[in-house]
Amino acid sequence: MDRLYDHEGPRICNLCSLEDETHEHLFFNYRFSHELWAWLTSKHQTPWPNYRWPDLIQWGAVTYKSKSLFSSLVARLTLAASVYCIWMERNQRVFKATYRSARRTAEEAHEVLRTYLLGLNIPEAIQDNWFVP
Repeated sequence: MDRLYDHEGPRICNLCSLEDETHEHLFFNYRFSHELWAWLTSKHQTPWPNYRWPDLIQWGAVTYKSKSLFSSLVARLTLAASVYCIWMERNQRVFKATYRSARRTAEEAHEVLRTYLLGLNIPEAIQDNWFVP
């Protein structure tokens, strides 16, 4: 099911007011999401291709399956933080009429990821890149 609100029928995206609000549109095909993804994948050096949602998850599961590589962990967390922050931004716009730029939301996703990394034992060279003490 791709509809975010299947029981109510088609809903127009509250962010752009142009297309139906689907997972595909909200998280990957919306201009805001593109900007956020571009900033994060560049900052984290973790490429994610522009695939449809199910294909992207399959690709990521194969490409970033290693549990021991730090880069795989960062890539998986980048996806999770991106989806979380896009959804939170959507809710802020819908329910509180507050707006942030894609760049600011991407920076928040980066901070969510960085905060998670604070609790891990990671090599010093990587700590420097992430400003983790």
